Amino acid sequence: MNEFRYIVAGNTDALLVELSNLHTGETAYITANEFERITGADLNEFSTAGRRLIGDMAAQSWCTIRVADGRIFFTKK
Repeated sequence: MNEFRYIVAGNTDALLVELSNLHTGETAYITANEFERITGADLNEFSTAGRRLIGDMAAQSWCTIRVADGRIFFTKK
């Protein structure tokens, strides 16, 4: 089973730094609670500004994203 690093980021700037520091092929994740704390939005709401923000940050840091099991996984391209 793959080991994924849990990112603890208190704000969008800290999350962007963490994502930028991932190595190619490395995967890390934040929980739904982290997502809500960072964005102020509920992960379960289909179309939110929070999801757009996370998507933009993933794109800026060259990561793909996948949402599963109450977590957002970021994998560095």
